[in-house]
Amino acid sequence: MSPISDALDRAFAVQSRGCVALGSPFSAEVLELMREDGLAGGVMARLMAPFNHLDFPGQMAAATPLRPLGFVHDLVLSGSEPELAALYPPVTEVADRAALAPALRRLFESRFAEAQAFVSSPPQTNEVRRTLCLLGGFTTIAQETGLPLRLFEIGASAGLNLNWDRFQYRLGDQGRWGDPQSPVMIDGDWEGAPPPLGPVTVEGRKGCDI
Repeated sequence: MSPISDALDRAFAVQSRGCVALGSPFSAEVLELMREDGLAGGVMARLMAPFNHLDFPGQMAAATPLRPLGFVHDLVLSGSEPELAALYPPVTEVADRAALAPALRRLFESRFAEAQAFVSSPPQTNEVRRTLCLLGGFTTIAQETGLPLRLFEIGASAGLNLNWDRFQYRLGDQGRWGDPQSPVMIDGDWEGAPPPLGPVTVEGRKGCDI
């Protein structure tokens, strides 16, 4: 099998570096293992062959590296792949490349048709840290209007971001906001004047997502 294209190779490499930068080194290692298999003409080259025609911007727009990464993560979370789950967080936080590489190959070979169907669809990216960007706008609207909010969102990260007010936030040295009992901590730096950190009432939530 021919190896993955140069553009696809670059997309995997860039996505891997992005995972490292955003605090997901384990996912970065999994992406690197997939990339190496693809360059060697392994099962990943066969799986990702339908995307070889895309240039690099097209690869990134289609989030091609996230598609097989999401497939594996989905199976780990479902409990249907206990061998692989034993190599994944929270069992271990450090990727064992020597064990992961053959486990990933076996997985994609044995469930190739499922993997093909999964990667044919754009990935679902559910990321609660996006709510940090919403916090300032919502608290400002609440302060300036004195009214409760009704939330309507397209692409609501499976509904997670509709629950933005149920998380707690730490804005560097600028203060905290939210439910101090929430197990979800959104931690980030805030430059410039902080947003108003007063109370917000949410009286309705509606969202849609694939």
